[in-house]
Amino acid sequence: SLNPDGWAWNERRWPRGGGMKRKNGLRTCSRRSADDQITDGVDLNRNFGFQWGYTQEAGSSGRGCDEEYRGAAAFSEPE
Repeated sequence: SLNPDGWAWNERRWPRGGGMKRKNGLRTCSRRSADDQITDGVDLNRNFGFQWGYTQEAGSSGRGCDEEYRGAAAFSEPE
């Protein structure tokens, strides 16, 4: 699995299948959500180097609590 944190979260949350957590398990947000800390983590689909952090309108965010959080830097996450 390319996202072991997301895999473990999906397995716990939906043991019979389903779930599509793209974020890893990095603690990025002090807020807690009702759905098992889904706000925490870096969206690994947005942590790629090509035009990383280009604009907010490009579909990523620099805020750790956002669903599309891209991480601190391009390729900052080992997954």
